[in-house]
Amino acid sequence: MPSPSDATNLLWSSIAPRSPSILSTPSCSAMKRALRMSAALAGLKRRTEVRCCSMKIGDLPLDTQADLLRFLEERKIERPGDKEPMAVDVRVVAATREDLETAVRKKRFREDLYYQLSVLQVGIAPLRERHGDLVLLANHFAHVFSQETGRRARSFSQDALVALGKHDWPGNVRELASRVRRGLVLTEGKQIEAANLGLLGEEDVAGSMGTLEEYKSRAERQALCDVLTRHSDNLSVAAKVLGISRPTFYRLLHKHQIR
Repeated sequence: MPSPSDATNLLWSSIAPRSPSILSTPSCSAMKRALRMSAALAGLKRRTEVRCCSMKIGDLPLDTQADLLRFLEERKIERPGDKEPMAVDVRVVAATREDLETAVRKKRFREDLYYQLSVLQVGIAPLRERHGDLVLLANHFAHVFSQETGRRARSFSQDALVALGKHDWPGNVRELASRVRRGLVLTEGKQIEAANLGLLGEEDVAGSMGTLEEYKSRAERQALCDVLTRHSDNLSVAAKVLGISRPTFYRLLHKHQIR
C-alpha cells in the first residue's frame, strides 16, 4: 500500500530536481545498507545525489543515529578500490509523529543529529484538517490500485466526495488508502459510492433510522464488505472469518447484491 513516505518522496523528486543520479531509500534506517550497495557500483557518479525519505526518524536506534550523523557531516562514501572517499550530494526529508525535542531531553534522540535535520521544519496537519488534499489523494490511490489490480479505473460519485469530506480520518492517509482500495473492490458501477468506502452518504444519513430488521441488514452488509476488503481473493477464508459456511456466505452476497 502506498504510504505517506511514498507521497513525500514523489513530491520531493517533482519539485526539487537536482541530479539524474539518485539513491532513494524508503527509510533512514536503510540508508547505511543502501550506501554500501551504491558504493560498490562502479558506475556511481562523483556527485551522486543521496535522498533519504523517512517517516519514522524518531524510531532510529542510537547507533544508527550516529552512523547517519557521521554521513551527513562528512557527505562522503568509500568505494572498494578508491584511494579517497567520494563526495555525494546529500538531501534528507525526515518526518516523525514524535516530539523530537522531548526525545532529545530524554536521551532517546541525539541532539547533534536533531540540529542537523532541523534546518527547515514544516508542520503537516492531519488529513481531517486538509480537505483540499482529500480528492487529490483519493484519485491518486484509485489510480495506483487500479493499475495494481488490473481493475478499470473509476471516479468518485458526488455522494462519496461529500462523505470523504465529512469523515474525521483517525487513521490519516493510511485509512484513506485502505478505504479507496476497498471501494475499488466492492464497486459494481461506473463510480465509487460512499457505501463502497464504508462511509455514510447524504442519503444514508437522512434515512439512517429504521426498523430493527433494517439495522440488522445494514450490519450484515457492512460485515460482508469489511471481510471482502481483506479477503476478496479467498472467499473460503472470508466465510470462515465471519463464522459461517461458504454456501451461507454466497447466499448473503446474493441477498445484498455484492459480487
